[in-house]
Amino acid sequence: MRTMTETVCVWTEERVPVRLVWQGERFTVSDTPTPLRGYILVPELTHPLKPQWGWRFQGTNDRSESFVFDVRIGGGPAWELVAVYD
Repeated sequence: MRTMTETVCVWTEERVPVRLVWQGERFTVSDTPTPLRGYILVPELTHPLKPQWGWRFQGTNDRSESFVFDVRIGGGPAWELVAVYD
């Protein structure tokens, strides 16, 4: 698992992720996303966690490489990637 806070582009349909661009590569959601509600991993925080919400899903790129991504709604319309699982 790699933790981070990185702004990413996430496309949704009916508020559910369907695509993600990470490190210049497009990943298509290749399973059923799981909602993450409550307290989501925030690696850079030094104060108590604030309630957040986001999604965990598997994404697959054009080379058939798959990763599991944890994303959360960031400030404004931006999405933040907070964890990647190999």
